[in-house]
Amino acid sequence: MTDRFDIPADEHGVVRVFEAIIDDAAVQRQFLEDDRWATFLTVTADGSPVTLDDAYVDLIRPADLKGVGLSRYLMDGVGIAEDALAEGDASRLDRIKRPVAVMLSKAFQGQAVALNVAAPFIWVGTYGEVRATPVQSLARDVGGHVHAQTAPTEERPGFLNVALYLGLIFAALFGVVLLLGLAKT
Repeated sequence: MTDRFDIPADEHGVVRVFEAIIDDAAVQRQFLEDDRWATFLTVTADGSPVTLDDAYVDLIRPADLKGVGLSRYLMDGVGIAEDALAEGDASRLDRIKRPVAVMLSKAFQGQAVALNVAAPFIWVGTYGEVRATPVQSLARDVGGHVHAQTAPTEERPGFLNVALYLGLIFAALFGVVLLLGLAKT
């Protein structure tokens, strides 16, 4: 049996999870190591094969996550919004022990494609990323041509931004203390 997912060209911020129904550990390792998984997750555009950008496809064994759990990996490692995972969904994901393929929208390289999923893979779920999906709007240039424009996305401040701001605050406070110390002498 094959499931088909039609992916629009303007899809952004969507993460799909598929489980490989393979119980034997040795077969699981071989399946993941020799890239045989790609024959079961195929992509076509207008009937012709399209190559996935495999930099945006993670193949993992949940057992390798060392107590983190698949749901936490998806939230912290991939960027799925915590509220996108209902409580029951998170526990269902954490019970998965067989290999999974985690596929981000970027894997389709902005093309309208059909994703065909064949056994041993089964669809587990589709989730949204934390970052806002770009909003398409139309704008006319001086010549009257219509162009699609993407609104900027709003992102959470990263760890480095927070560390930079804290460092600047600490440096400013140190400078004030240093100036007060020099003023007393």
